[in-house]
Amino acid sequence: MHTSRDVALPQAHDWHRLPGLMMAIGRDARLLAVNEPLAACTGWHRDAAADGEAWLDRLSAPSRRELLKALDHLDTADRFRLELQFRRPGGEVGWLECDARWNRDTELCLCALHDVSARKRTELALREQTTQLRVLADNVPALIAYYEQQGFRCTFANRHYASALGWTPENILGRTAAEIVGERGW
Repeated sequence: MHTSRDVALPQAHDWHRLPGLMMAIGRDARLLAVNEPLAACTGWHRDAAADGEAWLDRLSAPSRRELLKALDHLDTADRFRLELQFRRPGGEVGWLECDARWNRDTELCLCALHDVSARKRTELALREQTTQLRVLADNVPALIAYYEQQGFRCTFANRHYASALGWTPENILGRTAAEIVGERGW
């Protein structure tokens, strides 16, 4: 394994060949080691000495802030979990779920990562579809609402429906039909 300094990783000598996505970073957020699957997924150099701090530039600003904040709190917590948004060399955006543990003996932060890019893209597409549905439903002169089959909780209401019952679309969501129309009306 190539590292930017001579560090003793607690794993086996072929750590860089493990199938999961793994990296080691210093408390200063310097990238010290990357295994082959993570290098293939992210484009971060397996020869971490060549990457050092440059990998931070590929993280989104909020992800970079979260990571640096988590590393600053290693005195009080020896592990953290967060989601990192990053940019691949070709410009494509990806997301990694990072489960990190601080090793006080080696002064390394060992991170097990999972590529959650497909899930995040699905979430973003769903959010976009929900926004489009809201725009469409709010412009139809009809009362439109969706309720869960069990519990009869409102999961969607257009502004016409909410307004007709004396609510706003934001305040009606999550309420039961009985709460919305009143016990008497239910």
